[in-house]
Amino acid sequence: MKRIIKNSGVVLACLIFLCSCIYRSMTHMNDDELEWATNRHEGEMMYFRSQNGDVDSVKILVIYICNSLDPINWAYFNTSNRDYIAGVDVDYALYPNNERGSMCVRKISKDRPVVFSSFLIKGWLYKIPIKMTSLKIDSITMNDIMFFDNGKIESDNSKDSIPILSYSWSKKYGLVQYTFQDGTVFSRIFE
Repeated sequence: MKRIIKNSGVVLACLIFLCSCIYRSMTHMNDDELEWATNRHEGEMMYFRSQNGDVDSVKILVIYICNSLDPINWAYFNTSNRDYIAGVDVDYALYPNNERGSMCVRKISKDRPVVFSSFLIKGWLYKIPIKMTSLKIDSITMNDIMFFDNGKIESDNSKDSIPILSYSWSKKYGLVQYTFQDGTVFSRIFE
């Protein structure tokens, strides 16, 4: 009898452990969805020129990919997270001012397309549905552009201004253009 109770206790402990450490739901990004970040590499430098001839540079700092198929939440007791949302993040810096930006892609639902969250210098834009547009820079026409409009950001402090009015991210080329509130447009230099 003691042996049955002991074995039952072990089985019950294993079941509780497995039930708490298995993700309740998981998403996974396919190769096409991952391309929003995987075509960049850490340390990559991109150069931009304004209509006034000023030159800026952008450096890719970190690319983080979270796209596992492992159903076991090994960090459950640290995070208590029951859902696994696949995603990629690209963190970058604009030089010479060392301003920061980030572009994040998340697969929130298995049945829906990815969504974007992003910021450049100030103000996050959250869960923007994918809606690609076209942009032509020099002789290159890009049909894979996600356009981010900072005019939709509501600032908590009316004194805070968001210096970047808008920016565009290409699936193939990464950040390709950004516009300041004063009308200065920096476009990617393709060489």
